This record gives sequence, C-alpha cells and structure tokens, in this order.
Amino acid sequence: MLDKSVSDVDKAREKWTVLPPLELRGVGTPLVESLQSFISRVLATTGMGSKRLAKGLSLKMPSKLIRMGGFSRSNGPDVLELAVDELQSLTGADNLRSGTFWALSKILTADNQSINEKCCRRWCPNCYKEWGPESYEPLAWTVDLLRTCPVHGCLLNNACWSCERPQRPYLDASRRSSCTNCGADLSRSVRWVELHPFLRSVERQVLDLIEFCAESRTEPVPYDVLREFIQGLRRSAGSRRGDILAKQIKQFASCAKLRRRRVSLRSLINLCAIQGVSVSEFLAAPRATSSPLLFDRWGGLTYMPLPTARQAQKIYVASQCMKAYLRERPAYLPPISVFLSRFNVQLLAVRDVAEETYDFYLAAHSVHGDAATQRALRAAYLSATSILAARTQGEPLDAEVVAAMVMRRTEVGLSIARHAVKSAALVRATQAEEVISCYEREMTLDEALDWFVENRQCSRNADGVPPRTRNDAPHRRS
Repeated sequence: MLDKSVSDVDKAREKWTVLPPLELRGVGTPLVESLQSFISRVLATTGMGSKRLAKGLSLKMPSKLIRMGGFSRSNGPDVLELAVDELQSLTGADNLRSGTFWALSKILTADNQSINEKCCRRWCPNCYKEWGPESYEPLAWTVDLLRTCPVHGCLLNNACWSCERPQRPYLDASRRSSCTNCGADLSRSVRWVELHPFLRSVERQVLDLIEFCAESRTEPVPYDVLREFIQGLRRSAGSRRGDILAKQIKQFASCAKLRRRRVSLRSLINLCAIQGVSVSEFLAAPRATSSPLLFDRWGGLTYMPLPTARQAQKIYVASQCMKAYLRERPAYLPPISVFLSRFNVQLLAVRDVAEETYDFYLAAHSVHGDAATQRALRAAYLSATSILAARTQGEPLDAEVVAAMVMRRTEVGLSIARHAVKSAALVRATQAEEVISCYEREMTLDEALDWFVENRQCSRNADGVPPRTRNDAPHRRS
C-alpha cells in the first residue's frame, strides 16, 4: 500500500502544472480549437490578465498573444514559437501547435489568416447561440477562404449586425458574443448562401489542410515539398510559352528556387487547382501531382482560378466601366490593355465574366485602320491622357487647345488628335472616382467572389471543380 501511495504521489507531481492543465479541443479533426481560443480559456479559468500572461511568456505586448498562431520563419527560433513552447510547459499540453498552421509554417504565409489585432474576427452566430462549457472557437474561423460554418453551413460573420462595425480579435471570453462597439448580441443575424461548387471545393480543401495541421507532429513540412511541386509545374507548363498562366508559374518557381519564398493559402489552392488535385494529394506526393499528364486536364485554364474578393470586385468594376464606355460610342477605342490598366486586373478574367462586351471592344478597336494608323492613334491618345491628367488641378483646357498640343507632341494630323482627345476625356469620365465608388457599392466585397465564380466561363468541366475535390459534406463536432 505504501509503495502504491508513493507511486500515486509521484504521478501527481509529474502532472502538476503552473497553469490549469487544460487540453486543446478537437485535436486531429478539421474542427480543432484555435490557439487563440485556448489562451482565452486559460485566462478565463485563472482570472489572469492578458498582460500578466504575456509577460510570463516573455512577450512584450499582450497583442502578441493573438499572433502566437502565425509563425514567421527566421534565421533563429521565432519568438512566438518559443512562447508556444513556454505555454506548453506551463499548462502541460504538448500539442498546442495543432491549433495553428505550424505544420505548414515553412511553406505558408499567414496572409489568409486573421491572427493579428488588425484583422477582423469571424464567428458563426448559430455556434454562439449554442455556446456551452465545452464550446470553443475553431481554427477554421481564422481562415478567410472559409466563408461558411463547417457545422451549421451558415455564413461566418465579421461585423456587428446592428452597428456594422468589424470585430477585432481579443481574448476576453466573457465578451465573446457581444459587439465591442454597441454591445449587440452577435448570435443574431444568421445568413445563408448557396455557394458555387468551386467555392465549396475550396472550403473542403481548407478543412482538409486544417485536419492535416491538427495532427500531432514533431516537425513541420519541409520547404522542399513546395519547391519540388512548383518546379514540376514549371516543367509541365514548358510547352505553354507566352501563356499568362505559364508566366505566373515561372515566377512562383523562381521565388521558390532563389529566395525560398512561402506562398499564401490562396496561392497554394490555386496551384493545386491548375493540376486538378487537392492540397492533401499535393502534400502526399508533390512530384507525382505535378506531372505533365495531369496538366492536360486543365488545358482551358488561363489564369489563377481563385482571386481575392477585392480582385473580384475590381474585375466587376472594370467590366462595368467598359460597358459604360462603349455605350457612349467613342470614335476611337484605345487598346483594351490600356483602357483597363487602371484596374490592375487580368484581361482574361474580365473576358471570362463579360465575354460579349470584351469581344465587341476588340472588334471595334481592330477597325481603326492599319498598323501605322493604330500606332499614331495610340500615341495621340496617351499624349492626350497625360495632358488631361496634368491639368486636373488647374482650369480645364478647351478640347481644341489640347488637340493642338497633342499634334505638336506626336506629329499626328488634327483629325487623329481630336479623336484621341475626345476618347481620353471620355475614358476619364467613365473611370472617375465617383463612378468607380458607385460600382463598388453595387458589388460589395461580400458578394464579389460569388459573382465572379458564377459568371466566369468554365471550360474545364460543368462546374469548374477539380476532378477529385468534390466531397463537400459538412463536418460535425464529435
């Protein structure tokens, strides 16, 4: 009996920790708890302030507690990674990295994660309604590519339904479901949306990645896995010289080879979509999944298929400005690359969502005469644009005066100069700041990505979903 009691005491001493021995929830599943949520539970259980915990982890500011899940690679051990080690020793938990993207920290940036105080916090209102003692905020909520709740299927919110103010990440568990500005209940305003199959496949891949990261590991995935995959893509794209997509892959390959540059989660999904494979297949066999045989499945793909919401909104604005310009029936149309240069969008993406307008523009531009005439018109147009832009702050010039200035600068005839000036003035009017703002209000960031995916021309298959990434069944917490 004595030996047994001593043994029990020894075991108790081995389990003794400075902080409560809480466990990270959902380990090994797509619904693993985020490290932010774990820290929030530690603070709520102990009553400790965030400043005191940050000091105990050798962090200068409490805000760094929120950023502990975003690992930045450096020459030596990362400060935040050392803080995770210290937190594990204080709580006795040995798997806190499973609540982060640490497993992919050598190949992924934190660009698509809300892991700092400047990002918007995201939540499921239905999860907040059902909140209980065993509830937690999953890592999935921190990924902006995941738009719907994996459990309920409703949209994740990032702003208060009452005052429309975005909610910043914070660690006070008692105020989790209340707006930090007006105090409104954040469990209200449940919104639903029917996602396009391609976007559902993106969400499925995000959850697969999270499940991969949620498994206990001793080392992160080495960078060579990404480099090998991208180099394979570059070899596969060798026959597509001059192709925009091939140029993008070449740029990725150069960065991977020379600077070991990591990619965002969005870029990784885009690269896998080119091959028609899932990210989990890429991680399992980077060389096989980048083989030339797979590339032919996506022969109709001409650019990265998943833009950001902001990029999708700019594509919408560009297409609307082009339609408005054509409705004015200008005498001269500048090259479409020049007309759309302000928006910094891929021309093929604009054509995908406004094919009829885009092709009409190209046809109308082609009738402006032979190559020499078109060069003269282009030079006159660019000169007129430069003159009008320089005179924005001063008094407006008469069109004839501007035409005369264009004639002297470009040595073209008066007729060509007049056409160029009228066209440049019309482009400025249809691309004015107030016009663009109006189009942006028409197509909000929340709606832009759905609009783009629904309206683009998918030449790969019926719904634009990669061949083996169609499993989109919702997850349930066990």
